[in-house]
Amino acid sequence: MKELLSLKKKMKARKPSFVRQDAHKWKRLGSKWRKPTGIHSKVRQKIIGHPVMVNRGYGTPKAVYGMLQNGLLPIRVFNVGDLAKVDSKTQTAVIASTVGTRKKIEMVAHA
Repeated sequence: MKELLSLKKKMKARKPSFVRQDAHKWKRLGSKWRKPTGIHSKVRQKIIGHPVMVNRGYGTPKAVYGMLQNGLLPIRVFNVGDLAKVDSKTQTAVIASTVGTRKKIEMVAHA
């Protein structure tokens, strides 16, 4: 498992930042990835010197997909009942953003 986590870290370091085609030209496009569809698109044709496209080769190993660097899976919790279901050996609790302050204090005290 540790070998796969270290492999994931190495692969993530080599992964380029995938930006939308022509995002540097127009601010309204943003940098969120969209597949290029134009017939003369240099990105779609994978011409060297242009941004790279998203493909399967940049993925992480399936065994460690979604894990944090410490090897634990993050689980969103909404109340104390959800917190009790978390297995501390393989999972870690992440308090959801919609939870209020009163419940957060209860969950931290319970944990």
